[in-house]
Amino acid sequence: MNWNILKTNPLLACTYSKKLNVGTLLSKVLINRNINLEDANDILNCPDKLFEDPNLIYGADNVAQEIINNINSNNDIYIFADYDVDGLTSGYVMTDFLRSICNNKIEIYYPNRSEGYGLSIDFCQKLIDHYKNKQNNVTVITVDNGITKVEEVKLLKQNNINVIITDHHEPSNILPETIICDAFINKNSNGKHLCGAAIAWKICYLIAEKLNKLNLIEHYLPYIALATVADVMPITKENMAIINKGLRILNDKNYNSNLKFLANKLGLKTITSKDLAWNIAPKINSCSRMDRLDIAEALFFFDDMIKNKYDDVTIDDICLYIIELDEQRKSLVKKAIKEADSVNYNNDKVCIFDSSKYNSGIAGIIAGKLTEKYNKPAIVVTKDKDGIYKGSVRSVSGLNMYELLLKEKESNNIIDCGGHAEAAGLSFKENQINNLKSSLNLTIDDSIVEIEDSIDIDSYISLIDINNNNLYEINSIPYDKNNFKSPIFCLRMLDVIKTKTSSNNSNNICFTFKDRNNIVRDYWGWGIGEMYTNIGSPKQVDVIGRLDYGFGNNANKATFIIIDIKKGENNVRIRN
Repeated sequence: MNWNILKTNPLLACTYSKKLNVGTLLSKVLINRNINLEDANDILNCPDKLFEDPNLIYGADNVAQEIINNINSNNDIYIFADYDVDGLTSGYVMTDFLRSICNNKIEIYYPNRSEGYGLSIDFCQKLIDHYKNKQNNVTVITVDNGITKVEEVKLLKQNNINVIITDHHEPSNILPETIICDAFINKNSNGKHLCGAAIAWKICYLIAEKLNKLNLIEHYLPYIALATVADVMPITKENMAIINKGLRILNDKNYNSNLKFLANKLGLKTITSKDLAWNIAPKINSCSRMDRLDIAEALFFFDDMIKNKYDDVTIDDICLYIIELDEQRKSLVKKAIKEADSVNYNNDKVCIFDSSKYNSGIAGIIAGKLTEKYNKPAIVVTKDKDGIYKGSVRSVSGLNMYELLLKEKESNNIIDCGGHAEAAGLSFKENQINNLKSSLNLTIDDSIVEIEDSIDIDSYISLIDINNNNLYEINSIPYDKNNFKSPIFCLRMLDVIKTKTSSNNSNNICFTFKDRNNIVRDYWGWGIGEMYTNIGSPKQVDVIGRLDYGFGNNANKATFIIIDIKKGENNVRIRN
């Protein structure tokens, strides 16, 4: 791997530090990501300025007005959401907001993972049957789904049920014939960077604006920040503003919500975007992964109705149960991955694993682990009661698996698919699996966009720079996997005083380093042991990596996560 040091003007970095009142490291990170001084100030200090006009999202104003019309017609309203964090949050925001502005019957429906993604024929038929002999008019609003559900929408409308779609996924060639808000329908639309919950929130904003209820809107921003991070949305200026504004509200001592209660229960004091991604979101996702979506729903909607449903259960009990479900999920994942690793994937361009004996909710995690280990796309599926395989897909950098799956659908090698380039879902019949595998083996190589084996480095640092102040400041802005990657730093000419390998994995190695300032520190290199041996186990090294929190007794202390190591010499190229 080539190391490229990003050339940063030192005087410009000083200007950023002074004007923004931040350290040199964060200044360099902002400059290296082409954030000008005015935008950087807005991101850190005035995020409200970066929120874009909701009216510029395709269909948003029409959807907002249609919802108001349905409320004024006294329609019953069903919100059809999704089971992941973005879907849960989308459903909560739309439902809670509508309940706060009207007396209509507002119901929320979260499908279990076993039901599959998106508006389903089964749900539609049950709703049709329920309202067959009733006088009430009914409207279905989808959030974070619906854009590909042509037949389902048709069935509802044929039975006099209104449908409104809000989504942030790419449509198929044919659109459902109903009122839609989805930025991807129009190439000139704003909002393609937004998660499903942000789209739902922006529509609520437009409704609130029309009804003079804008005082109700800001409360939901911590939830939108959570969904944006959990759904791994691109870190645009507006998404940075959403996350920073949401965190500012969440960390305010006067802000009360069940989300804040869960964060406190996890021991999080000053909550960062990393806490949302690695502590809070996985806990909430564990509910649906472990077939207890009702527990996540109880967290979001813990009111008198939920209290009555669960008798004397408290919000404290709900949070503790969520934490326990996550521990169960971790144990199950560990067992499943051990079995998945026993399969021979050498002759295939894609890892396909049948995880039917395990909970279907962990398929995505297994797929991610397989992709990471074998550097191949992975498909992990479970068989449902009808004999249909449903599951999760994870891809490698440079390969848009969602586009490939659309082609497989056209070739009748799968039943359906949905999602994004690097993370998708699919379903297929047992007799389709061989054709699917053969087809992907032929097409994957041709579809991969070659990515240079190199990494950009934001700055040289010394051991003394690895401290909590720098770590907190670096984490004050969010990052993504593509255009706004988390910062990489380089430690040069470190003396290796001693090494120690982990008792359960010889590839994990702890280095005792001494730098040129005679500072001595211990840092672990996870999966670095073999790499260090291959370069001859030198006594002087250069390393690159990320600032992060430690683990165990050092969980609240800054550490350095090593991602590559070389002999101590001139290993870095200058990149303008």
